[in-house]
Amino acid sequence: MTDHVGQVINDIRKAKNIPLTQLLTYSGLNRATYYRFVKGDADIEITDFYHLVYGLGLTETELAELIIPEDTTFRLLAERIKQLSVTDHDGGAVIQAEIQQLQEQTGYRHYGWLTWMLYFRQNTDRDDEKQRQATVVFTELLALPFWTRYELELTQCALPYLSPEITVPVLEKIVKINVRSRFFSTRQHELKINVLIFNLLQRVASGHDSRLFVSALRSIVQRFTFATNYSALIYIKFIQLLLARYDGACDEAAYTTAVAELLADIDYFYADGEIKTFKSQFAWFEKMTFAKD
Repeated sequence: MTDHVGQVINDIRKAKNIPLTQLLTYSGLNRATYYRFVKGDADIEITDFYHLVYGLGLTETELAELIIPEDTTFRLLAERIKQLSVTDHDGGAVIQAEIQQLQEQTGYRHYGWLTWMLYFRQNTDRDDEKQRQATVVFTELLALPFWTRYELELTQCALPYLSPEITVPVLEKIVKINVRSRFFSTRQHELKINVLIFNLLQRVASGHDSRLFVSALRSIVQRFTFATNYSALIYIKFIQLLLARYDGACDEAAYTTAVAELLADIDYFYADGEIKTFKSQFAWFEKMTFAKD
């Protein structure tokens, strides 16, 4: 089955004998937009995507099983790439040959991301070229209407080579689609995504531009509409308080009290070590928000 989401959705609709008019009524899309999405000529909003999923009577997990290939081989190759010495070019060549074979056998674009993971892992003497390539790759990724754990793997691998400017829209994409999605609602995925978001914010901060950093924080808040991820919601509440202080909507005393109350509220749900992590990351957020440009 093709790995294009729109085509898969249309195939499922036909297999279930669901009239197109019924699905369009449920989703709110018009016929022209729907068929452009099916052909891969147009993106749709994530809310429209979920309406299509629910209109088909599928859970997100069921859809994922249809549109995402079995990832055992992908996962093994990804781990081998991560463990590969940056100077082991012979080992890299072996992995590259396996990737190309899988790409030809399956046609799945996800295996193509492994090529980039390998590229970003090696050739450490060409950091400027890696950053240029990362911009090219992630400009393409940002145009996709639907991200999976494969794109998250690639993001983590390419993290050191993302420019602060390209990192902001990458952050927006992950927050908009992944953090609030039940695809990633397990505790393990929740922690991974939170770490990734924090690391992306660090990349934004590497540009030493507090205005860009604050812009990234605003983007996160604006695109976060609901949460199945409790710790992400904690960060959102904190960022809202931080932005209120930054904008002068509350003074330092009121801000300090509100943050203390937030930490007290979550004390019941988290261990001491996790609370300590929240505090240290909150302090870092404050430092970067009010850093001198």
